[in-house]
Amino acid sequence: MTISDGISPHRFRKIDALLRSFYPHIGGNDRCSYLYDYTAHGGYQHSDANQLILNFKEPMKEKGKPGWHYKESAIHDIAKAFTQNFAEFDMSRYTFVPVPPSAAHGDPAHDDRIVQMLCRIQSPQDERELIIQAETMQPALRDGTRNPDEYVKQYRINEKLVQAPPSMILVVDDILRTGAHFRAAKTVLRERFPDVRISGLFVARSI
Repeated sequence: MTISDGISPHRFRKIDALLRSFYPHIGGNDRCSYLYDYTAHGGYQHSDANQLILNFKEPMKEKGKPGWHYKESAIHDIAKAFTQNFAEFDMSRYTFVPVPPSAAHGDPAHDDRIVQMLCRIQSPQDERELIIQAETMQPALRDGTRNPDEYVKQYRINEKLVQAPPSMILVVDDILRTGAHFRAAKTVLRERFPDVRISGLFVARSI
């Protein structure tokens, strides 16, 4: 799939050779695209994109509290933006694989925001949690790892979902900071599906 390089923040843009130098775990052969520019440490007021991303990432401990509807709105708005971008492509050929959150299934902090977003895309698609995380890991922003090898140790292929092998995979994550999660996910998926093309799709890149 060739994704548009339009300048609007609501159009997918490629991580090209110039941008790739800012993301150490994105290699020259990786096909990755993103929607928004997120300014790290900029806060909600920095830009509309920052507000959207920070609402999207609102932690699960805030569920049920005033303001939680902003997270739900962000999930809806990002799904709408993905839907608009996919309108011109045959997305039925792709399998969307969300990157696991830092908190594993069963942990009260487990946040399935990416899964929820993908399920709301109004386009024929195949969304599968092909990668599951064995144990909860400390988020990288709170002194956690940014080493892809550490993620690889925790990632597992969900064999219950591979009866119909994917033909092309889009690994989906929220923010591209170093590319460590994408690199780990691609490594695990490549080992299981050596002949499948694997690309990355990010809601935003960190600048």
